[in-house]
Amino acid sequence: MSKKKQAKTGIAQDRMREISWEVGQFYPINYTADYIALSMINPQQGHVHWNLRQDSLTALKAENDQLAFAPLVVRIYDVSDVIFDGFNAHSFFDAEVHNLSGNYYFQVPQLGRSYHAEIGLRADDGIYAYLARSNTMFFERDRPSGDYDTSALFVEGTLGQSFQVENMFDASVYEHINRALAGLDRHNPLPVAMVCLGLDPQVGLDTPLGHFIQNVATRLEKFGGHVELFHADVDFSPAEHETMIKRVDATSKTVFEKLRVVHKKKPFHLVHCHDWYSSRVGLLAARKLNLPLVVSLHSTEYERVQGYHIEGLSALICEWEQEAVRSAQLVMVPRESTRDQVIKLYKVSSERVVVIPDVLSDESHTR
Repeated sequence: MSKKKQAKTGIAQDRMREISWEVGQFYPINYTADYIALSMINPQQGHVHWNLRQDSLTALKAENDQLAFAPLVVRIYDVSDVIFDGFNAHSFFDAEVHNLSGNYYFQVPQLGRSYHAEIGLRADDGIYAYLARSNTMFFERDRPSGDYDTSALFVEGTLGQSFQVENMFDASVYEHINRALAGLDRHNPLPVAMVCLGLDPQVGLDTPLGHFIQNVATRLEKFGGHVELFHADVDFSPAEHETMIKRVDATSKTVFEKLRVVHKKKPFHLVHCHDWYSSRVGLLAARKLNLPLVVSLHSTEYERVQGYHIEGLSALICEWEQEAVRSAQLVMVPRESTRDQVIKLYKVSSERVVVIPDVLSDESHTR
């Protein structure tokens, strides 16, 4: 394109911006719905803007006498790593506002978190009802930009590996794997015993988590590995906590015996267990078969209880998680916050805990 054409294009674009601004100023769009929107100005500062109809406000006050004289508030929730249902946020704070239309700037309490906004009425006794909910916005850590492509092509000469990777920052992990594999004296695919017990329909193999685990097993083949998947459903009643623990333990022993039989015919190189309910099988294999143990914690019990007191069943689960991660040669977690939690709460060395994101269509994890 010639410089003359570039200059004309630049002038035309500037003029279009001026026209768009004038249209917005002198012919504003009339809002016909209640809304609130949340956006990130920078990692340290957020912004919300909203519009409410008087009819909506009047109708909400009429539904509850305690809200008749309640002020309007903008409520900002921390909804990091949860599917927000209105009650399961990690924390929130309120800002009182006075107009049906307006905007509000706020300082972000903590970076690297996801936030969500509502506008509604809050009575003096704490009763709260919302009129509109916003989108969820992730606030990056304070760095120059979060807009970049992390995909890359991994090329390794030792084993002749070449494949696409989703995150270039995982390169050191792939390099470590290739060096370790290259040092093994073997002629057959590297055998791995992978264990995932099922507690209920949400943690079986026909679930997002189950599909992820099976996908991991398939991808290991690119490194010259072969996975034998050991799975069994645990039949239990959620109300019978003691019975549940006993049944998980009994099922673990049954699955371990199956693993032992296969291992005797064709020895495994290591055992890889997913979450606390599979860890007993891995611990038995580590102790009785002298196999290296790898543990994946897709979530911890501390995350699942979301701030409630750890006692009863949760305390037992925490003990099982701690025993598993302390016995493992490697612990894999899906996010940095989980890694920090495992290191500090379960007292394990940082080099044994790595972050490998779960690629799931459903982020919810149950016990």
